[in-house]
Amino acid sequence: MSKSLGNGIDPLEIIDQYGADALRLTLITGNAPGNDMRFYNERVEASRNFANKVWNASRFILMNMKENVVEKPEDALLTPADRWILSAVNTLAKDVTENMDKFELGIAVQKVYDFIWDEFCDWNAFYLILFVFYFVICALICFDHVVILMPVEILFQLLVIGLVF
Repeated sequence: MSKSLGNGIDPLEIIDQYGADALRLTLITGNAPGNDMRFYNERVEASRNFANKVWNASRFILMNMKENVVEKPEDALLTPADRWILSAVNTLAKDVTENMDKFELGIAVQKVYDFIWDEFCDWNAFYLILFVFYFVICALICFDHVVILMPVEILFQLLVIGLVF
């Protein structure tokens, strides 16, 4: 890409077309320090789609919350699915913190991207199915004091932790 050859990319045009967040995400991900990076509009479009997915997941969670306050659930109330997804986000937080401390921004953002895209957003339906399955099993066994944490509260906590980075 050369400004004198006229094949440069105007960032303002890219921002108008895809948005600033999509451009930022594109420039951070997929690039290692010291390497040249080829610019593809398809990557910016994929970043825009990712930002849209995060926006839609946030709206879904906030629309389904009864109150805007989320309290930390008691460990005894967590289902195995709750424990799995919380463990995954805690591992993500540890890994991303290590990458950020080493200034490996591209790797850190890629890990957050992979978690949100592959586990958090695509796993919601599966997470809800596990919630219903757990509820039915508890009802069949006739637990008297069964209180089940709503998946939306866990999803909200995951969203907050995932977006802190």
